[in-house]
Amino acid sequence: MKFLVTIAPVSGQFEVSESNGLVVSGRIYAPNPPLLDVPTYETKKTDDMHLTSSDIYKELRLRGYDYGGLFQGILSATSRGDEGHLAWCGNWVTFIDLMLQVQVLSIPGRSLRLPTRIKSLRIDPLVHQEHIIQIDSERQALKVTVDKELDTCKAGGVEMLGLHATVAPRRQQTQAPPV
Repeated sequence: MKFLVTIAPVSGQFEVSESNGLVVSGRIYAPNPPLLDVPTYETKKTDDMHLTSSDIYKELRLRGYDYGGLFQGILSATSRGDEGHLAWCGNWVTFIDLMLQVQVLSIPGRSLRLPTRIKSLRIDPLVHQEHIIQIDSERQALKVTVDKELDTCKAGGVEMLGLHATVAPRRQQTQAPPV
């Protein structure tokens, strides 16, 4: 796929299109003042199970997703999908996709959902660097929290507000008729 990205330098308005069709539009700007690191209020439940990465991707496969490589970066999460840890490898695309995966995990049921709208996405690279956790000599991670009441997902210096995910139709399994 080839995307055409157009940014108006004065207003910060941008459009991303593919094959002459608008994919996304919005406004890019540096917040003034910079993003605040708003504390999240934890409401831990004692019956909450903690899932490993293999448990999480098994659940996502059951829902119809097939992630691999850098896109398998959820290191851990609660069974409610309201918090966990995401791998940070310096790639913003995979990291934001991991945030989408956590939000999908927090939705009950086993339907395949595709992100169709995001109200707001804010990224502050300086705040992000401050929240990186060194797991071992090679791996880094960030804590992620999903707040259903505020409709937000936060990890490091990234805040996603108002994700809308639409249920995707399942492919019909076609089998050859018995001979």
